[in-house]
Amino acid sequence: LCEASVICGADLFTACTYVSDHSSQIFRYFVTQMQGQLQGLLFSPSSPFLHQPSSLAASIPTFFDLDLMVRCLVAQFRLNHRNCHTFTVCLNSDSPPVFKLAFLQALYAVLNDALAVPWWPSPEVTYLY
Repeated sequence: LCEASVICGADLFTACTYVSDHSSQIFRYFVTQMQGQLQGLLFSPSSPFLHQPSSLAASIPTFFDLDLMVRCLVAQFRLNHRNCHTFTVCLNSDSPPVFKLAFLQALYAVLNDALAVPWWPSPEVTYLY
């Protein structure tokens, strides 16, 4: 059930980035209210979220986990690039390597997105990170 809620939360985050700020403030409010919980589940350095198809790979992140993390980071940046606390968590020296890889892939996705909509932040603001 926790995995399903994380997947749905990531999908809601992504969908919210395609809705302009002015057309659906309620939708954005709802997403920002659950943002902290989703970040806590996905990006907790002490217990990272890992979707496990079997118990044999209990500590190895799957491609699915990494894709989910990347989608959340990209959506978080697009929703509010000034408040990306998760980026600093990913760049922390104590963070797992999968967090750093997710950060790099999210940064690549932000910088190379050809289908940007007008209300997304400019890729130049990523130079702060």
